[in-house]
Order: sequence, then structure tokens, then C-alpha cells
Amino acid sequence: GFPTLIYDGPFSDHITQIEPVALGDKEITQEEAQEIALQFFGKDRVEKIEFFGAIQEDAIESYTFDVLFKDTDKDATGTIDITKIGGYPLWAISSRPVYESVIDMDQAKQIGRDFLTKMGFENMTDTYYIVSGNVATINYAAKQGEYILYPDLIKLQVALDNGEIMGIESKGYLYSHKERKIPEPTVTIDEARKLISPRVTIVGEGHAVIPTPFKTEVFTYEFKVKLEDRDCLVYIGTTSGIEEEILLIIDTDQGVLTVDNGPYYR
Repeated sequence: GFPTLIYDGPFSDHITQIEPVALGDKEITQEEAQEIALQFFGKDRVEKIEFFGAIQEDAIESYTFDVLFKDTDKDATGTIDITKIGGYPLWAISSRPVYESVIDMDQAKQIGRDFLTKMGFENMTDTYYIVSGNVATINYAAKQGEYILYPDLIKLQVALDNGEIMGIESKGYLYSHKERKIPEPTVTIDEARKLISPRVTIVGEGHAVIPTPFKTEVFTYEFKVKLEDRDCLVYIGTTSGIEEEILLIIDTDQGVLTVDNGPYYR
């Protein structure tokens, strides 16, 4: 199955909505879903595609297809779920041997962005990633104006030997993505800076929408800060001036990830 990454990037396991808000209301047929599945994997790569069945995961119904890839070992197969409403790839995984990496992470991120645009996911920006077995699993979040919308998350897998898309998980995006009404800040970014601990050095800043444990969202300033040899993300509410969240950035040979680490920072 698709890997569950513990240190996945901010808020990657958080679904803020009970009902998927990004699907729209257009219902597609099984035949239309099959065409989207072929587009996802690439028609020229697929030897055979078979309809497996219709499934329902939580509030999302989808068509599931199994594929066999051309000119490869018989173990090179894939599975994909296409949403019945909207025709989005909800989940996909493919298995094949992935050989030595020839694509760097900047190239992989761009391949992923271009692919997501082609599949109907627009204005996505890469955030965090991990590499395992020469496959990059990259988190993408939607953007609205200056704000990164962390709840609107897609995980995409890119093979680093040839740039093929190996998998996707778009549940966060499909449940959460919508046009937000952005509140007028009552705390300026200069004022927010002064709320951050004097123990740290600010090395970057931006705007972000983050989920709360109460299935709501907060508009924040996102500060990247350095504490001794550690990098952290600190989130200050744009209307409250409250420190909403602190995350520790884990930068390793395998990727750039985050974990909740408030007590260390304080």
C-alpha cells in the first residue's frame, strides 16, 4: 500500500472536512474513469487494464482498476481509484523495479507539479518529501494568493530513474480544497515576529492555513526559525497573535520532514 509517513510534512494526516468539498457534482461513467486511469499511468505504458469494482472509502465513491504494464516483468502492475464524482485520481500505486537515480529532487518536484496540473490539480506547491528505494514521495499543498493551504494536500510518488509517476494519494485535497475567505489580519507580520522567542533566529517567513484538532482552520504567519542546530516552523495566528503550532524540521539524506516538537522549542 501507499506508505504512511510519520514525519510527513506539516499536517499531512489531518482531514478537516467530514464531506469532500472539492469533488463538484459531475458524475462520470466507468468508461470515462478508465480513460482517466490510462491518462494517469500513460496509455503507452499500459498493456492491459481491467475494472476491479466500485468501492466506497468514507464519503468518496470510486472506480478501481488494475493495470499490467508493457515490456516489463510480469510483477510490474498498478492499481488506481478514480472518484465517481469529479473523476479525480484518489489513490494509485504501481510496482516495478526502480533503478539508479538519474533525476534530482528539483527535477522530480517539477515533474510532479506538471503532472498534477495535467490531472486537474492546479496551483500546487511542493512542501516536504522523503526518498526510499529511489522513489520520491513528495507532498504538494494548494496555494491561494500568498497562503499555502496545508489541509489541501496531495502525496505524489515519482520514480527517480525515469520520472514516471508511481503513485498518488489525494484525499486531503479532495476533502478540503475550496476557495477560502481570507480574513483581514489584525496582527501584522512585524508584530508577529516580536511574539517569537528571542532564543531563535528567524530565517524565513510566509503565510499558511493550518488545521486545528477541532476540525477548523487558522490563518497564520509561518516562520522558519533556527534554534542552535535545529530548524523549526512556528505558526502565529494572523487575527489572534496566538502561537498556534510549532514543528521541528527533520533534514536527512532521505528527505525533509517535520514532527511536532513544541516543548523543545520552548
